[in-house]
Amino acid sequence: MRIFEAILLAVDRRTELLDLVASSTSLDESLQAVSREFDLDDIQAQAVLDLQVRRFATNERAKIVEILASAREHVAHLRG
Repeated sequence: MRIFEAILLAVDRRTELLDLVASSTSLDESLQAVSREFDLDDIQAQAVLDLQVRRFATNERAKIVEILASAREHVAHLRG
């Protein structure tokens, strides 16, 4: 669920994300900048950097929201 939350955040703040990555001089610097600016752990930041640009499309955002809602419902059900 943490990964989808990070991806949704990245989609919503895509311009800022792209600016961060473009201004970084290395993959490690991008990872650190994304982690710091979006308050993500290393795994979440790596997932964000692994995104394909097509994921930023509006219809892809809706799919991500759907998956995240389903995951949250499943976790709530498991917790009883």
